[in-house]
Amino acid sequence: RYETDFYYYLLRLGNRIFCTAADDNHSVLPPEDRRSDCCGGFVMVKAPELQYNAIIEALLKGTFYASTGAEINELYFADGKVYLSCSAARSICMTTRYRRAEGYFAAEGDRLTEAVFNILPTDEYIRFEVEGIHGERAFTNAFYTDELFDQP
Repeated sequence: RYETDFYYYLLRLGNRIFCTAADDNHSVLPPEDRRSDCCGGFVMVKAPELQYNAIIEALLKGTFYASTGAEINELYFADGKVYLSCSAARSICMTTRYRRAEGYFAAEGDRLTEAVFNILPTDEYIRFEVEGIHGERAFTNAFYTDELFDQP
């Protein structure tokens, strides 16, 4: 968990940066071989079309999330709450600048696919993490409450 701890550390220092994922593939094995180290991390981009300019614009805006396999299908803010839907998950968690956290955790054998979180203007920023049923994870970028609540 070192990678996400480092990201949180940089955010807490006031850096407004994005969370990315990538793999450092050196494998000559096919991806379906469990010994292969490819496809371990990627970013899922929200772009209006599968075109170079649209993807680059989405990356520059931060409209993407990092993943090792878990999927976030929908994420939006309305009326002081964030609504998140995802692929089958063990947990869906939110953390904030001041370490206020909320989480949903599936009972053994159950799966989660959605969660709703209350957001406070004083949270400064919020982030979400989804843990899939096989331990794969998805990490959102930070969302800043001064932008969400349109505060100065």
